[in-house]
This record gives sequence, C-alpha cells and structure tokens, in this order.
Amino acid sequence: MLRNGARVCLTILVLSIVLILPAIAETAIVMRVELMAAEDGKQRVVLNFTTPPDARLFVLRSPDRIALDLRDALPAGEPILPDEMGLVESVIHGATGPHRYRYIFHPKSGVEARLSRVSGSESTSSYEITFSRTNGVTVVAGEPRLSQESAEPAVVTDGNDSETTIKQQPGFTIVIDPGHGGDDNGAIAKSGVMEKDINLAAAKTLRNVLEENPGIRVVLTREKDEFVGLMERTEIARHENANLFISLHADSIRYKDLRGATIYTLSDRASDSLSLEIAANENAADRFGGEEYAKEVPEVFDILADLTRRETVSYSEHFASSLLARMRKSDIRFIKNPKRSAAFIVLKAPDVPSVLVELGFMSNVEDARLLADETWRTETMTVMAEAIVAFYGIGTDG
Repeated sequence: MLRNGARVCLTILVLSIVLILPAIAETAIVMRVELMAAEDGKQRVVLNFTTPPDARLFVLRSPDRIALDLRDALPAGEPILPDEMGLVESVIHGATGPHRYRYIFHPKSGVEARLSRVSGSESTSSYEITFSRTNGVTVVAGEPRLSQESAEPAVVTDGNDSETTIKQQPGFTIVIDPGHGGDDNGAIAKSGVMEKDINLAAAKTLRNVLEENPGIRVVLTREKDEFVGLMERTEIARHENANLFISLHADSIRYKDLRGATIYTLSDRASDSLSLEIAANENAADRFGGEEYAKEVPEVFDILADLTRRETVSYSEHFASSLLARMRKSDIRFIKNPKRSAAFIVLKAPDVPSVLVELGFMSNVEDARLLADETWRTETMTVMAEAIVAFYGIGTDG
C-alpha cells in the first residue's frame, strides 16, 4: 500500500496532468527536428509537429543567422544532427518568452533559406527548411510560411537581393529590473551612494537607448524609489509577455579588491562560492517588504512549466554568452570567469529568458566611482543595448 505522503504526491501528479491537458492540446509539440546531411549544395531541416504551428523564418544580423520563430510550441527533444554538419555549422534553441520558441541556425557561409510545408493531417504536420548555397544570408518566401492565424510576410526587402531585413516582431518587450528600492538600499559605497539609485539610473539609461530602436517596448519593474518584491518582479515580466528580463545590480562583497561586471543565469546550484554568496544577498531582499514578502513561496508542480523552464534557461545561457562576448569588445571590465550562475529568485520565470547583470561592486572604490559616473553608465548601457538588438535581431528598420 502507498504511504500517506506517497498518496498525496501521486494525487498532486494526477491533478497536475489533468489540469495541463488543455494547455498541452493547444500547444504544437515539436516531435522532431532533424538536420539532414548536405547534398548537391543544399541541406534540409525536417520538422514534425503535432499540429500546424504559427511559424516565421527570418534573418538575424551581426552575425548572420537564420531564425525560426514558433508560437505556442514546445520541443519534445533535442535536434538530430548529421555526422558532418554541411552548410549549417550549429543549431541552438530555447524559449524566447511566454508561448514562444526559437531555433537559430548558424550557416558556415552564404545561404538562402526557404520554409515550406511538405505534408500534414489532423494529428501531424511536417515542414522543411531548405538551405541553398548562395552569396549572403537571405530568406525567401515559402509555401506556406505560416499557420492560418498569421499571414504576415516573413521578411521585407529593400530592393537589394543580398540584403534581407527583418519584419519587426510586434510588441517585442524587454523588462528591465532595477534591483532593490524603497527601504531596501542594497549595497552602499563608502561615498554614501546607494545601489538602489545606481540600479535605477542604469535601468532608465538602458531603456532610453533601447527605445531608440523601432519595434522595442521597454518596461521597468520600478520607476522610482519603491520596494518591489522579488516574485513581483518576475510576475511583471510574465504579465507583460516579456521576450527578455534583465535585472541590474551592483553588489558589495567582502573582497574589497574585487571589481568588474558579472553576468548570471539561473541554476539550482551555484557555479561557485562567490555566486552563492551574491545570490544569498540578492534573495534576502524581501525581508525589507514585511511579513507578506518574507514568507517562502512554494513552487507549484507543473509539467508544462517545467519543460518550458528547461528550454528558457538554455536560451538564457545563449543570450548571456552573446551579451558577454559583445560587451568584452568594449572597455567594460569583467571579473575572472564573468559568466556564472546561481539560484536567483528574480530569474525563475519559467517562460521568460532572464539574466542578472552585476555592473560592478560598490565595495570597490574604483567600481563605485565608475558606477556613479553618468558617462560610464551611458557607454555601458549603450553596449548592452547593442548586444540585445544584435542577438535578437530586433530594431532593424523595415
């Protein structure tokens, strides 16, 4: 016989499955993504879905890549790759927001990509992406490109066949989270400058730079000096259907000589002792919000959310690597091994790619000086904005 605890767990599991069945039924499951071997200057990607997806194929620039965006879709497994990659040298994938999923194909050289539906029934639907060797990286219209719910063109052109610009993603939303606020001052520099003020100033600067790009909508989790709970911050991102969540901080640490920026992603276990300490500091912020915030929030068991969370973390990792590579090309200083991970509460939205950026350490005199400098802040946020635009392929005139 089952023990009482086991009975309860089994009941929760069954109820969870029953409750999410309608959500799964409305979601196109990506049953298979297989990159076939290259042949005669062409290479195909075969995609099998449980239902016809809302799909869009387009070009990402800097560097040139081919992206496939899917709405209301989740993968059932990893892409199948050939022994020899051919025209495509790598494939990455992950969730890009609530109900959104993306595959990115990195071509070795110039390719032309075409998305087409090859077969379908009530229970399955098969698509192909065909890559053909050519000059430049372009997308041509397939037949059909999209499900019946969306009939917008995948790309728009400027009249030059070698240049394909991206059709703007409607309502591409970035939520910027200025850490701390209100009674929670965060770290305090020797000069008396407070982290909460540094974070808010940096967030507003980043917003201003990002909003210069067409097609980008920016939301801040706080616009003024006020307390916002950690879970509230993630809920804002989910409520806004954010494509990206960036939390900005400038912590203090006992090692006064330690300086430079760090980029964090979510993990159950901290990548190192410093990350563990930083996460503990940040996760303790809710103590300033009173009893209602101090209570530990239990995680709800949800199979669909768990699947999504896994892919979201994967995509967050890809973005963090791209952000780091772009920022390193500038004069921004980083700590040793600057891409790290820990169990930050604000990064736990299951369906929003999320990173936490420590801009520097308030405990270091030189870092504290730079963090308070408007010129440095503007330059740093400009580089960060450029990295976001380049990775996501947004903000292109078209």
